[in-house]
This record gives sequence, structure tokens and C-alpha cells, in this order.
Amino acid sequence: MYNEWYDFLVNQLANPMHGIIYLQTTPEMCLKRTQKRARMGEDKISIEYFKQVHTLHEKWINDEEIKNQIKILRLNTDDEFELHEENKRDILDSTKNFILSIMKKN
Repeated sequence: MYNEWYDFLVNQLANPMHGIIYLQTTPEMCLKRTQKRARMGEDKISIEYFKQVHTLHEKWINDEEIKNQIKILRLNTDDEFELHEENKRDILDSTKNFILSIMKKN
């Protein structure tokens, strides 16, 4: 499914995708944040579901064909960066530099 979406985005859009910013988060942190948000309907999401989605995302983002076609920035987003100014700055700097490096190539 992820490869189909990737192929669609790369091949069908007028403005092709030049990079992926992958917000890598563990299933446990996803569950914790979902519980913290306490949105109606999200209380039924299990850790098993988050683990399945995480496995699919990892398989897709680590696919050699994907990695050879597009630049990928991986950001570990398990940390509550809004509470830690230094981590927040690192993520913002990494994202800015990633975007600038893509813009230079295109």
C-alpha cells in the first residue's frame, strides 16, 4: 500500500516529490500520545495496531528502491521536543538544512 502511494505521488503529481521527512516514533510513544490526546474513537486503538503500522512504515522507508530514488530525513520524534528547547532546535535545524539541500539540487 505504501509503495502504491509513493508511486502515485512520484509519478502522477505535477510537482514531483524530492524528499521525505520521516517522523520516526515508536509504537509505545504513539499509544502514549494517543492516550494523552484522549480523542473520541482513538481510545480503541491498540498497541498491536501501532506495531503493525510501525513495521509497515519501517519496511517501506528502508526499501532499497525508495532509498535510491529519493532523499530521506529521519527524525526521532519520541522525545517531547516542545518541552526541550535544544531538541526542538535540532529538529528544526535538521529540517531546514534538509529542505535547503533539496532546493539546491532542483
